[in-house]
Amino acid sequence: MTGSMFFGHLADRVGRLPCIMACYVGYLPFGIALAYVQHYWIFLVLRFFVGFFIQGIQSVCFVLLMEFCSPRFREIVGGLEGLIGGLAVGALSGVSYWWQDWRAIQLCLTLPSILALSKYCFLRESLRWQMVQGKVAEAKKTIEFIFRWNKLAADPSLDDKLQDMSDALVAEQQLEADYTWLDCFRSPRMRKYTLAQSFMWFTVLFVTYGISFSINELSGNLYLNLIIGSAAEIPVHILTVYFMHRFGRKKPLLAFYGSCGLMCIIAAGMSGNIDLETPRTAIIFTARFCLAGSYAVVFVYGSELFPTVLRNTAFGICIFCHTSGGVIAPQVILLGKVIHESVPFVIFGSCCLLSYILVLSQPETLHKKMPDTIDEVEGRNT
Repeated sequence: MTGSMFFGHLADRVGRLPCIMACYVGYLPFGIALAYVQHYWIFLVLRFFVGFFIQGIQSVCFVLLMEFCSPRFREIVGGLEGLIGGLAVGALSGVSYWWQDWRAIQLCLTLPSILALSKYCFLRESLRWQMVQGKVAEAKKTIEFIFRWNKLAADPSLDDKLQDMSDALVAEQQLEADYTWLDCFRSPRMRKYTLAQSFMWFTVLFVTYGISFSINELSGNLYLNLIIGSAAEIPVHILTVYFMHRFGRKKPLLAFYGSCGLMCIIAAGMSGNIDLETPRTAIIFTARFCLAGSYAVVFVYGSELFPTVLRNTAFGICIFCHTSGGVIAPQVILLGKVIHESVPFVIFGSCCLLSYILVLSQPETLHKKMPDTIDEVEGRNT
């Protein structure tokens, strides 16, 4: 949670690439040490820093990825990111079933990150960030690298074009300003987008974790249920890419949130009835599939709504809320054991339906240019 806020703001100040590499370098020693720790309080400290750097990697990497994509490829890249995440959860469930040693599993999760350090050799800074920061020389080097990589001829008028674009952006937004998290809330549209997206992101992980934790209470093997659930999400992610390409961002989100909300309410009404345990399990898994689809959409949607000058900062706020949903979800499951077992799913369903309403307040972003400045978001330059 704190990592997403910290590195989100830092990435808008110093760039995407330095933050990504710093997160990988910071994560490795803490992740390895975590596998050998013997004291609980040291374990907690190490876990904090592991999460701190992982959240930075997640938020900044996705933003960098989206900023290099043209509008027609964003849904494919976003869906692929969600697909890989689902496969990772299924793979981790399988490894945990056969190899029930958390220390060994921790090493398996950490050591492959050494390979990620090689990103520095071929990954480049966000061209959008370089332009809005007036770093024309660096932007030229990035474009020249892209030309060489794709074996394209260099544009002889590149210098003039870059300088004109950068001058226009700097003059429009006064980009030397020192932006903070508060700038996500100062102007009307930025405030509306930040608050709505934050709750929508919160709902995704809150309900996903809530359903995943409730799987402990379902019939069948815990590991097998998680593996089956993750495997079944593969076609969902593929379909989500098609839905985003065909219908945009709003309609798929409305379908996912609405369906998940109704499924959770139905599952709540079936609680406590042993004869309905099997259909209730099927309904809960269906709700999880809907959340899997919305996961890919909200990440792409958020990257397209927020401006370049605050994109990582706003992403940090959204991921902070997103992660807090995972923290609160287990407590809601426990609340169901104290009050009534239907209570968690009533809460999950209500959050999904509220997110459904919030989606209606957001603009469609299909095939639209990503904004670079707050003025573009507010419509002041149109």
